[in-house]
Amino acid sequence: MRQSDRITTSAVHRAIDAVWRIESAKIIAGVARMVRDVGVAEEIAQDALVAALEAWPTSGVPDNPGAWLMATAKRRAINRLRQRQLHRGREEELGYELELRHEITNGLPAIYDKPSDDLLTQVRHRGRGSESARRHDADVGGPRARHRPRIL
Repeated sequence: MRQSDRITTSAVHRAIDAVWRIESAKIIAGVARMVRDVGVAEEIAQDALVAALEAWPTSGVPDNPGAWLMATAKRRAINRLRQRQLHRGREEELGYELELRHEITNGLPAIYDKPSDDLLTQVRHRGRGSESARRHDADVGGPRARHRPRIL
């Protein structure tokens, strides 16, 4: 059994307080380099402090408490960066979907409001066979009528 296991809760809190006073600036600076925001770095460092307050009374003060706090803060910073990246990706995806919906409902030109006559002709003659389509095209001067001269 380690000596740190026998330390009372108040002694653990005193140890955490002492370690925090010594190491907090280093932890905040290390995390700030990762997240590029001092305010967020302070918040993450304080989260690591809370984790120490929760874990150390039961598990004891680690052999290198400053390293424990730094490692905990860095893991939390990495998690925060991953979350930010995930949210940014989702925001881009949602923005793209909203753009498409806006274009579909508001931004399409009038040509897309109704199907063209050529499309309707193709749909109508699809089930009748090619001879019917050729006769219709010959009557109206469609694409299959080019081999036959048009009589006026």
